[in-house]
Amino acid sequence: MIHAQATDQPFIEDLWGVLLTRWKLLLVGALLGSAAGLCLAAVGQPKFQAQITIVPAMREGGSPGGLFGGGLGGLAALAGVSPESGLRAESLATLRSRMLSSEFIRQEQLTPLLFADKWDQEKKAWKENVPAPTEWEATEFFRKKILKIEDDRKSPAITLTVVWTSPQDAASWANKLVALANEELRLRAKRRAEQNAAFLQDQLSKTSVIEIRQSIYTLLENEIKTLMLTGNGDEYAFKVVDPAVAPQRKVGAGAAIYAVLGFAIGFALCAFAAVLLGGRRPPASMSG
Repeated sequence: MIHAQATDQPFIEDLWGVLLTRWKLLLVGALLGSAAGLCLAAVGQPKFQAQITIVPAMREGGSPGGLFGGGLGGLAALAGVSPESGLRAESLATLRSRMLSSEFIRQEQLTPLLFADKWDQEKKAWKENVPAPTEWEATEFFRKKILKIEDDRKSPAITLTVVWTSPQDAASWANKLVALANEELRLRAKRRAEQNAAFLQDQLSKTSVIEIRQSIYTLLENEIKTLMLTGNGDEYAFKVVDPAVAPQRKVGAGAAIYAVLGFAIGFALCAFAAVLLGGRRPPASMSG
């Protein structure tokens, strides 16, 4: 152990000597790294974050409609399933779904914007010798880099965030995405209620038992109410509490962060190069 310590001591002293004799190189490297960081911060496109806050929409009687629409909501309650939690789960899953993001990208024709480096704006076509991004790639990029959905379990609030280089686009996309989710869930509930009503009408024609017919009439009445609710209304599943507006403040690391990181990286690289190329401490006559 004593021998190992004695062996390491000259090595550490030699390493420290190499660094001290090349302090100018380290300083230049650190300053160049800091300058590179500042250039990167200046060249990089700024990004803006727009947020919209929503809550699940409530229906008459304090329960949400849609997932367990009409009379089927009563059946779900009897089975121990909460219609409110069921709608929230479906609504949130729809908002987060690949299907919704893909449909939104298709409707808004966002693929050229998402992959602007591959798009020829003058020719309105993809650049030559560059593979056109697929719908899957556009959706993945949108969901991983642009869209963020946070669900606060302690409150009904849901926050949808869009991060993009244009503050106006970020706010517009956030609001439109929620509107698209509302429309999708409304149409889905409408189709479900229509199917349920048709089934109940068929069962009604097959029975003459008074008690059963009365139960069917009750369920059918509720399905008709659900159809009325899905007939119009922009906030079917989500009610907007705080709409998204164009942000004025950038997000992400500032110029100071880039400068500090560049300084540290430049210093580390030059220190590594000095040790690697120095080998050992130069003669004392050259140390000045």
